[in-house]
Amino acid sequence: MEVSNGWIYPPFKALKHNDEELKKFKKSAPLVRSNFYSLPCTHILQTQNFTDQHERFLILGYGLLQGLYLNPQNYMYLGKTPYTPSTLNGLVLGKNDRVKGLEAINKFYINANNVHEISQMQACIHWFLIAQTLDFEWEIFDAHYKVLDGLYRLLVHKIGKDKVENLNNDKYVKHAQRFIVLAKYFNLEIPNWADNTKTGNDNIAFIRNELVHEAKYAGQPIGYNYPNENFKLQFKAFNLKLICAFLGINTPYLQAPANNRMLWR
Repeated sequence: MEVSNGWIYPPFKALKHNDEELKKFKKSAPLVRSNFYSLPCTHILQTQNFTDQHERFLILGYGLLQGLYLNPQNYMYLGKTPYTPSTLNGLVLGKNDRVKGLEAINKFYINANNVHEISQMQACIHWFLIAQTLDFEWEIFDAHYKVLDGLYRLLVHKIGKDKVENLNNDKYVKHAQRFIVLAKYFNLEIPNWADNTKTGNDNIAFIRNELVHEAKYAGQPIGYNYPNENFKLQFKAFNLKLICAFLGINTPYLQAPANNRMLWR
């Protein structure tokens, strides 16, 4: 197992030379990181008559509480993953937080209106945790925007399109307004860059659209420029609060300032 600074890295695998390369190059083919790999079990989940989907949801949710990415036995990992708790969420658990948090997550699963809500929340938690394992800022931004869009879709399923639109000043909720609608519903503080009533523009949606559709980030080809906004810290925190609020996890962290840098219980 390859480890460094609290992270587990994929093992190496040897590539092979083709026939032409065997004649041209004396060196062995390179070693590269595997795309997928498995890890030994670290926890035991004891349940009675739970479906596989129910158990997978609880395992992923417990990983969210721990700030780790936890997989069921024999499932594969994608890229690096941390072994130090709190790495992926920046939260510190108290003595009863694990129990209370997992009870809330289980309650969400049981009370979900349909399979779509469970699948959508699972997708949001999964990609939120994966986002922190990515290397490039534009990858992290793109991952968190996917999570935000997934959470917005979850809100539409939860309360209905009409009620979601009633939370917005305009009937049609644009991409840039999804931040405001979600924050308003759960009474969360919104980062300044996500509030177009303060910025007077839809710059966040513009950055997203250029990245998704035009191979640009912050107005330049991807990798040539970076925005001034602290997406890596604040986008992550906003999405984490939204996920906790959706799951019914009652934590003071929901009232943390949008630019908070401290560890919270």
